[in-house]
Amino acid sequence: MKKVALCALLVFSCMIGLGQQNEKPKKKTVPFKDRLVYSGDISLQFGNFTFIGANPNVGYRWNDWFVTGVGVHYYYISTRFFNDNLYGGQVFARARVFEGAFLMTELQTTNTLESVRFLEPGAEAGRVWVPQWYLGAGYFYNIGESVNIGGSVLFDLIDDPNSPWQNPQIRGGVIIGL
Repeated sequence: MKKVALCALLVFSCMIGLGQQNEKPKKKTVPFKDRLVYSGDISLQFGNFTFIGANPNVGYRWNDWFVTGVGVHYYYISTRFFNDNLYGGQVFARARVFEGAFLMTELQTTNTLESVRFLEPGAEAGRVWVPQWYLGAGYFYNIGESVNIGGSVLFDLIDDPNSPWQNPQIRGGVIIGL
């Protein structure tokens, strides 16, 4: 009888031990607003070549190393020869590869004046939507709690002839929350 009781006790103890192994630790959930990341740039240049613009972005941090998001941009350009208002939007993905360094891709479209080099002589330039697909890398430096300054070099893989931007594009700005 003692052997049966001892065997039953051992079996019951193993069942309790197995039951405890199957429990999963509770995952700590981060509120949605704490996963949001804000970035962008403001550009100001005055003189013979005037350039004024803004490019605000908001992203969602999926984990410690991956962010996706959307943004808009507006730029005013004025020279002796022409004035233009450029505007559009973008979607992006940014992946941190090690502390401070990241890889980035961005699909963007910009509304701008049609390039005059492709027009018939005497024709008026219309407005066109120009697609850009940027791929590149960058580095950011932490200057405070969740505040970073940084820069990136991005190459436009489409390189549309109507694009108002030079290739590669060099950017700098403030990143809050990354």
